[in-house]
Amino acid sequence: LYAGNVHRKTRKYFFSKDEILKVYSLKNSPLKDTNKLDYVNEVNFLQNFPKEMKAPKLISYLDNSESAYLVRKKIDGDVLVNSILEEKNYDVEKVLNDVLKQLVFLEKAGLYHNDVRTWNTIITPKGNAKLIDYGSITNEARDCSWPYNIFVVFSIFVHEVTTKTADFIKNEKSNLIFKTNPFLLINCLLLFYKLLILQIQ
Repeated sequence: LYAGNVHRKTRKYFFSKDEILKVYSLKNSPLKDTNKLDYVNEVNFLQNFPKEMKAPKLISYLDNSESAYLVRKKIDGDVLVNSILEEKNYDVEKVLNDVLKQLVFLEKAGLYHNDVRTWNTIITPKGNAKLIDYGSITNEARDCSWPYNIFVVFSIFVHEVTTKTADFIKNEKSNLIFKTNPFLLINCLLLFYKLLILQIQ
């Protein structure tokens, strides 16, 4: 599978039952440096992730002047955005609590995830939420795209998770926003700020 249009077909994913192979193109292109950086970030993180977090095992990696290859264990589950689009049930507060804990563990280690999105979150068969896209984990507290502020972006993530909408859902799906109690969004935002305060203390 190509990694969507975002990477302009410069990345490919291959899946087996238990593993995933990522192939990054390092040939001359506007995304050459981005691909190399994300590859290096993912390798570094999987080799040395915070002890409080669980990450898939890094099996092998290799790079040359044209391509970079990374093989790791696969995380079982559904991508959160697919659950939203397919109107599958999930525990909103648990998802947010799980993601927040991972972000707190990262920040305590001086790391930040610069692409916290519903398509970078896996819901496991047990209902737990796990952040993926380890190449987006860096030591810079800056999101990968506008508005660049990680707190604003996380608020957007909270909105999408609680209202069960996504920014690219077609208009005919917009009625999903009425399926979630608005007080749940408030409770989740309060949980967010509570965890932030605990982190600062």
